[in-house]
Amino acid sequence: MPHFVTKILSFPENLKKEDFKGKDDKKTNQIHSGLLLIAELKKVFGRMAIGNKKYVEPGGVLKAIVDENLKPIQIGEEYDIT
Repeated sequence: MPHFVTKILSFPENLKKEDFKGKDDKKTNQIHSGLLLIAELKKVFGRMAIGNKKYVEPGGVLKAIVDENLKPIQIGEEYDIT
């Protein structure tokens, strides 16, 4: 299993959003959106690891990807993700 996938799958599940604070509300919300993305990636990678299907619906991951202003990325548009 690739290193990235292993790291995502081993990320702790019992983390609370309240435990993560940024220097301001925007940073805190960015941290929370990152935690949501990790949770959605865990679901997809977990389904892939235990399933026999060649495809897993990535809808939750795609909805969890946001830009620096926390606006959802429109699928099909090209962005430079940094």
